[in-house]
Amino acid sequence: MSQVLLGVRNLSLRIAVFVALAAALAWFLGGELFPRAKSLPREGISAGDNTARLVMWYTPDGLTSERVRWRLEVEVGGEARGVEPSWVEATDPVFDSGGVVHVGGRTGETWAVWSFDPGSTDARAVRVGSFADRLEVERQLARVAAGLPVQDATDAKSARDSVLRAGDAG
Repeated sequence: MSQVLLGVRNLSLRIAVFVALAAALAWFLGGELFPRAKSLPREGISAGDNTARLVMWYTPDGLTSERVRWRLEVEVGGEARGVEPSWVEATDPVFDSGGVVHVGGRTGETWAVWSFDPGSTDARAVRVGSFADRLEVERQLARVAAGLPVQDATDAKSARDSVLRAGDAG
């Protein structure tokens, strides 16, 4: 054999040993050589035959906010369906009296309340309203749980202002 072929064979053998050792070390440390997205489901809530839960999707190389997404999963009669969109941050889902799932989420800087009807064939949630912050979204979801509708942004702001100014001297 020529010296070049012996060198190529030696180099390819060293590369193969290096990759095998890297894979073994990654496996030993509990990781993967090529990380995939993983999911962590949260505890779900049920209404009738339907169950809704938030699932966190992340890549194992870091739990930075850019790599974590929340997605709503609704189980209808034993069949799990993922609902679009996904959010950077999200609240726990709430069922209303009609069996519609409501969840608060933030895709960018704005928080919103989203609703999803498990009986529909569409796998997308509908934005019900945008609000100032997570506190207002949680207040709207508490209204839904109490059987009240989601307010629009102006009614929510005036109700919030009246509560904040309740102690002011007139």
